[in-house]
Amino acid sequence: MNRTHILALAAALLTLTLVAFLGSVRPSAASAPTLRLVAPTDDLPALAPVTVELHALEATALAAWELTLTYDPSFLTLADMEAAPGLGNDQADCDPSGKRCVLLLGPRPTLGGVNLGAVSYGRASGLDGEGVVALLHFQPTGRTGTTAIGLTDGLVTDRQGQAVTPLLESTELTLGAGGHRLYLPSISNNP
Repeated sequence: MNRTHILALAAALLTLTLVAFLGSVRPSAASAPTLRLVAPTDDLPALAPVTVELHALEATALAAWELTLTYDPSFLTLADMEAAPGLGNDQADCDPSGKRCVLLLGPRPTLGGVNLGAVSYGRASGLDGEGVVALLHFQPTGRTGTTAIGLTDGLVTDRQGQAVTPLLESTELTLGAGGHRLYLPSISNNP
């Protein structure tokens, strides 16, 4: 990583931290973007890996986001988080002189959830409208039933570092249906 990339990354992180620490502009709910979790709607096997998408909706020059993800660890474990193209290109294969590059923040376990985030930097504009900004990869534990995956403490910033509290939309997963069934023969003690 060259000096320009490091300085751009440091400036983006400093801006996000300062805005979060000093307070943020809180526009009306009508102008705030939405961060929405989108999970598969099928009944899923209780042990098969699951990917949940984090969508940004009604965004204007979205450049960074952070939030706390909540879920029941008796059902799921967050295995990995991956950058999605809505926010920009993965940092490993990105040139900020013509594109937006993404640096993932987290996952970092915290009391009551997992802190997640991403910062983008580069010459290109931030996300306008809607797009997938992250892929969350979960590993179910084998427990069956329906479980909620929630979002709290959200914050997004635009390219100029102006912070906004987004609307947050959670989701549910149904685990266990669609798994393998074992049919045993019936045994009778009657002659």
